[in-house]
Amino acid sequence: MVWDSNSLNCLQVVSQQEAVVTLSVEASQEAALEDLLDHISSKWNSIDFSLIPFKDVKDAYILGSVEDVTAALEDSMVTMSTILASRRVLAKHNRVIQS
Repeated sequence: MVWDSNSLNCLQVVSQQEAVVTLSVEASQEAALEDLLDHISSKWNSIDFSLIPFKDVKDAYILGSVEDVTAALEDSMVTMSTILASRRVLAKHNRVIQS
């Protein structure tokens, strides 16, 4: 649907400009939080844990280099701190806790 000035006037949107702007800002902030959470999820979904055979024991492995994991963990912790510091986090509380 195309919104022109006549249709907006008929809906009295102009008189509600402050409420519309507030709602738009809140929605944009929530979308930014969603993007941050998606970034964290995609980062962890793409991390590969390298396994190295443990001595000569069959089906026994140890973790190889954990540098990528440590870097991802540090980045995720900083991002989660940013998300949790946002006042918009209440709207996304359940998803943040699950992440």
